[in-house]
Amino acid sequence: MRIATRLSAFLLLALTALAFGAPAASEYRLAAPAAPTNVQATQGSYTNKIRITWNSASGANSYRVYRSMSYNGPWTVYIATPSGTTYDDYFSNAGYKYYYRISSCTYSSGASCGAMSYPPATGWVKPEAPSYISATDGAYTSKVRISWGAVDDATAYKLYRGTDTDGYNSGPITIGGATYWDELNIVPGRTYYWWVRAYNSATNSTSSFKGPNSGYRQLAAPTGFVATDGIYCDKTKLVWNYAEGATSYTITRGDSPSSHNQTWSVGQTTQEFYDYSGNASQVYYYWVKACSTDTGCGPSTLYNDGFRGVPPRPRRHHGHRWRICQPREHPLGRTHGRHLLSALPRHQPQFHRHAGGLYPGYQL
Repeated sequence: MRIATRLSAFLLLALTALAFGAPAASEYRLAAPAAPTNVQATQGSYTNKIRITWNSASGANSYRVYRSMSYNGPWTVYIATPSGTTYDDYFSNAGYKYYYRISSCTYSSGASCGAMSYPPATGWVKPEAPSYISATDGAYTSKVRISWGAVDDATAYKLYRGTDTDGYNSGPITIGGATYWDELNIVPGRTYYWWVRAYNSATNSTSSFKGPNSGYRQLAAPTGFVATDGIYCDKTKLVWNYAEGATSYTITRGDSPSSHNQTWSVGQTTQEFYDYSGNASQVYYYWVKACSTDTGCGPSTLYNDGFRGVPPRPRRHHGHRWRICQPREHPLGRTHGRHLLSALPRHQPQFHRHAGGLYPGYQL
């Protein structure tokens, strides 16, 4: 009985539909939902995408994402139809700004989408960081050269400097286009650290940091280096000028200009040294190099030769007993001491000229 009743009802509905016509599919569509609110696009948060987010709209079960290269459109083509409230646009390039609008849609027998959100959300991709950064380690006495990898879409680079790995305390220096920088204003013999970032002027965005990488400016060889030629009977004196950045000096000695195989003094902290060893009248060859506790020693000076004088007998002059080194010719052919007069410090004793050459007087 119940089955027959149900069949009769179904037949009645079917006959009614045939008699009066079924409603069109569009009559089953729901009203279009309102446009989403709070549409946001990331601005340099990622190097490979722009993330667009928005608040859900009541009644919406899908959304259309529209993108344009201009704030004012056109907005004729949508690029995605996500069902959620987040979309990642991987088809965006660094160096350009993109604009996004979202419309809410509901689907039943067909799509019904409302108006697009306004105003457009602006987003962009930040540049990639340089692939490497490298600084020279003592390759130059006048500078450190810092170089890094080129980045597509970078219009400039920002360089930062620090004195340790904890972070930079100088910079940035903005370098347009080039992928190297010569750092001149640093103390030689001291280690520094550098970081670099790529920059794009169209989006005013910078990449993440690359670095640090350490480097240092090499210590220069001391200038004004001279050695005494027979002026002293008991020693050979070496003097030189201060080298910027040096914390000490190393002196080496050899028996020929090509052999400085004897390290005579390490850690010399003043700009003078007395060599009390060796044989009188024998010429020795000396070299000096500046050293730093941080980066080690720099290159040596050119050699300078010197020797001890021959001790003579004591003499008296005006009631005082003096010992004068024997006047003699330099073993290599020049009068001893003559080339040193202008280089010795002013506190040195006066030199007296006599027939055999130059000699100083020291009271014993």
